[in-house]
Amino acid sequence: GELIAETIETVGVDGGVTVEDYPGIGIHNEIVDGFYFKRGFKDVRLINDYSGLRASYTNVAIFLVDNRISTVAEIAPIMETCIGNNIKQLVIIGEVSDDALSVLILSKAKGVIDVTVVDPPVFGGGRTLFLEDIAVLTGGKLLVSKPSDFDTKALGYAEKVIITEHSTTIIGADGADEDKEARIKEIREQLASEKNPNSLDFIRD
Repeated sequence: GELIAETIETVGVDGGVTVEDYPGIGIHNEIVDGFYFKRGFKDVRLINDYSGLRASYTNVAIFLVDNRISTVAEIAPIMETCIGNNIKQLVIIGEVSDDALSVLILSKAKGVIDVTVVDPPVFGGGRTLFLEDIAVLTGGKLLVSKPSDFDTKALGYAEKVIITEHSTTIIGADGADEDKEARIKEIREQLASEKNPNSLDFIRD
């Protein structure tokens, strides 16, 4: 408890704390750059750690998509492109229909690619902004056009991603520090303006 309290004090109000099993003796804390949001894996058949009931990845590619992937015809070229570029692990953050999801489940079951899908945690116009935040964090680009326009250059990367039933944690993301700092500054300015009742932005949902 004391260690967790000290860690919370260290990371401050903008930080978060994750508790995990440690293979060694005793307990310790580690401060890393990370990102957390309340949305977990879309289907239990896409996890890779059944004992912990989660999907856990290291050095993983992250695909961010704003438009819904609705058909097998839309998801298949994306998978073929990833596999052709020797991408072994992939986290998709975006809306994926049951038909398209079946392709991913089959690919994972065959050991072709270790993939997990996470629904965006925000709906409406705020979803695009949230996905853009993750794109800046991971050094990727948000796909807002047709899935056929997908290119592996748009993928973001992170040292570690942990996806449980209810949450996703991204650690050691690959985005440029200056881009992250600029985005954080922009968000803080937006929050400040929304707290101002004289600002038109105050009434925005």
